[in-house]
Amino acid sequence: PLQAPDISAEPQSNTEEHADLVTEAANRAAAAARHVLSQE
Repeated sequence: PLQAPDISAEPQSNTEEHADLVTEAANRAAAAARHVLSQE
């Protein structure tokens, strides 16, 4: 599993940007999973 960075010491703007990256990664993972399932 991916190791989440320690964001406790980072500015709020970086925290929000990190959240956007996590959301994008989750969306990509979900899309990849749907693609794999559709190949079955």
